[in-house]
Parts: sequence; structure tokens; C-alpha cells
Amino acid sequence: PAYFASKAYQASYLESLWMKAIRSKSKIFVTDIQPGFVDTSMAIGKTFWMSDSKKAAKQLFSAIKKRKKKAYITKRWAIVAFVLKWVPAKLLIKFLLLFKQSNAISKIFKCSLSRFFLFFL
Repeated sequence: PAYFASKAYQASYLESLWMKAIRSKSKIFVTDIQPGFVDTSMAIGKTFWMSDSKKAAKQLFSAIKKRKKKAYITKRWAIVAFVLKWVPAKLLIKFLLLFKQSNAISKIFKCSLSRFFLFFL
């Protein structure tokens, strides 16, 4: 819970900094980077949609250069963020329960995706 609370704090804090910069008409721009799984020394094992660090760095630099308010690294995580934002939690939980019971999906994919969704529930 502490990890996710700190992520929520970070997002709220950056939103506040962005609004303050707009109100004060300063030339400061804030970009909230939301990284997915990046292949670094901190990452443990291969995970669902793992990105290499060079690709992640290029997308991060591009987002800052384009002055995006929020950027998902890699870009495909924006789809996941959209789903998590708009789909009710009860529906996501039902999906996870069905997903865990499914034998059609390989074990590697199942474990990785389940771990990913459990991070957000």
C-alpha cells in the first residue's frame, strides 16, 4: 500500500506544480512520467510488456521535449491506464478471476498480467 500511496502522491503533487506554473505564467513545464516495466537492474525477471531502457529513454525524452502533461512509458501503457481509469473495479476483479481460471492462456502471460493488474487493485 505504501508504494501505491507514494505514486498517487507523486501524481497529485506534479498536477499541483503544473497548475501553479500555469497560473503564475512561468516558463516551467511539468511532465508526469508514468513508466511501465523497463529492463533495468531494478527489474526482477521478464515481465509483461518489458521495454528495453533505450526505447524507454527515447520516449521519455520525446515526451519532455513535446511538453506533454503526462506520458506513459512505453506508449502502450496508456491503453492500460485508460482501461483502469474507466472500467469499474468490480469488473476488473471479475476479469482477473476469469483470467486466473482460463487454461487457454500460457502460464507466463497469465502470471505477468495478473501481477500487473494486482498492482493496480
